[in-house]
Amino acid sequence: MAFLKRHHMILTMLLIGALLRFWGIWEAGYHHDELSALLRTRFESFSTLIEQGVRIDGHPAFTQVFLWLWYQLVGAEAWLIKLPFVLSGILSIYFLFRTGAMMFSKPTGLIAAAGMATLQYGIIYAQWARPYAFGILAVVLVAFSLLRYIQNGERKDLLLFTVAAAWTGYTHYFALLEAILFVGVFWLFYMNKRQRLELAVAGLLALLLWLPHLNITLHHLRIGGIGDWLDAAPLAFGWQLIAFAGHYSWWMVIPLILGLYVLTLNPSSDRSYWLKMALLAVAFVFPFLIAFYYSHWQSALLHEGTMAFAFPFFLLFVSGLWFATNRATQKLVASYVLVMGAYTLINDRLHLQLNLQTEFNDPIAWFHQEQVTYQEQGTELSAFFDLRPDAVAWLDQHDQADFSQVTLFESLPEQHWVEALGETDADALMLTVTAASAPEYLAVAQSIFPYIKAIRHYHTASCYVLERAPTGNISQHLLGVDHPMQLMRDKEYLDPLIMRDTLSLPFTYLIGTAVFSGTTGDELKLVIDGEPNDERYWRSVDAKLYKKHSDQASFHVHQALDLRDVVDIGKAWELKLYPWNPSRSSGLLRTLSWRLIPSNPVRYGLFKPIPDKSLVEISDGKVKSLFNFEGQN
Repeated sequence: MAFLKRHHMILTMLLIGALLRFWGIWEAGYHHDELSALLRTRFESFSTLIEQGVRIDGHPAFTQVFLWLWYQLVGAEAWLIKLPFVLSGILSIYFLFRTGAMMFSKPTGLIAAAGMATLQYGIIYAQWARPYAFGILAVVLVAFSLLRYIQNGERKDLLLFTVAAAWTGYTHYFALLEAILFVGVFWLFYMNKRQRLELAVAGLLALLLWLPHLNITLHHLRIGGIGDWLDAAPLAFGWQLIAFAGHYSWWMVIPLILGLYVLTLNPSSDRSYWLKMALLAVAFVFPFLIAFYYSHWQSALLHEGTMAFAFPFFLLFVSGLWFATNRATQKLVASYVLVMGAYTLINDRLHLQLNLQTEFNDPIAWFHQEQVTYQEQGTELSAFFDLRPDAVAWLDQHDQADFSQVTLFESLPEQHWVEALGETDADALMLTVTAASAPEYLAVAQSIFPYIKAIRHYHTASCYVLERAPTGNISQHLLGVDHPMQLMRDKEYLDPLIMRDTLSLPFTYLIGTAVFSGTTGDELKLVIDGEPNDERYWRSVDAKLYKKHSDQASFHVHQALDLRDVVDIGKAWELKLYPWNPSRSSGLLRTLSWRLIPSNPVRYGLFKPIPDKSLVEISDGKVKSLFNFEGQN
């Protein structure tokens, strides 16, 4: 009982942190990045795994090798695959507390632990089977073992340091960078000659443990990056990371702001304290600058995951701001972070829905439910999903989901998706598109099935139920005025239809449609053009993509975009829609129109601010849209 009374706060934090990480995990599906890693567990030999599963990835080998072994042991069940990562996240809470206690005091360690227990930055990566949970734990263990060695002078602590330091290098290169920065500063400013010598020996042993990986690392350096799937982040991304770390909530920024204020009222005269605070600031600022400049110079790699290994040091920095206050105040701050962190995580960040729902598992489960409903009504529901085919095949093969009745866009022959959508004779269509999908998928589907019955949104995807006849809750919304018919003969550019910043809803797909008839040339294109936010946007779609799949006298050509990719919502902008007829062929432009369709209001919602929650409904644990349109179809 005395033990429980003495340690009740850290035990409470561990319990809450464990609950938030385990909550719903047995029902969770796989995210895209997890499936990408699991697809690289299918190799029969270790050498093939390294050659085809690790060297091509750009990440160190440990997590991929671990998944290869773990998958063979436990199978494909998502909660079992994720379990070691969840446990690593829980251990990170405890060892961060111990690290903070040695750097400053036990109550300040509690503040850092409370943040790790409840803030989304730490929880996301503890629920994903990716390198981040292991890397965060390894970095925290490096700091813990080093401080323990300095405090106690016992060489056995260097054994843990050696293993943890080598582990960072095997897990993630930015985890290794964090370890080097932390150890380097302590080596220079906090250690005597004997300690430096013994730490150098421990570091050399860690290097020897890591040497088998050197060849892979050199290969990754030659690759130079992780591909072109990221854009180079602006410098302001640093502030976004801090906002994300605080749940985009002023409630969670209060400990940082008040801590800075308290520090100015009672600045410490302890040189050691300021060195530690400077070290912690360097530990999350310097890696950001390296990732930022590398992203603009070589290859974009700066994102939330890259900086996840700096997150523990940011928490320690915030906790250190309260070091000069009394223990009761520090415990009060820790309690505040624990309670408000959990509240904003669940209520403001919608974490329990967004992180546990995925575009792979949840839409297909919904499809099978809706299919039964339509069959009972004597109607038919078909499904078109824009998902990675090999990931779908893996889930199907392992009985994680049944996609046998789903058509995948990527599995269709090139440019045959327009024809496939047009040929379906179903009464309704379920369409799943991701943030990376061509917006024309939704444009074409909604032109054939104009009535939107229901929408569900996920972290990076949306799933629509569309119908040919109006039986649902939400219908399409037309904007602007259709242009009158225009003859195309001898005209290279036809009169544009202009869309300006007169939107009632900020999160939408904007679709431009042109209807042509007559003899039009193969060079005919539909263009969206403009300079929103003083930056030129120009994109064209070939009309022949749609024309060759049309058996009618007229055919529809679509251009579409997610406005958030082009304009800064809330600022003035203008976009033009017009046909480009470089061959000046004859023909007739029958209609030119804009229309607006609801898109995912929580796109990248795990990392970005959640929009006004009046746009979002949580029902039966699912995120659904609450778009209410007025107007005629």
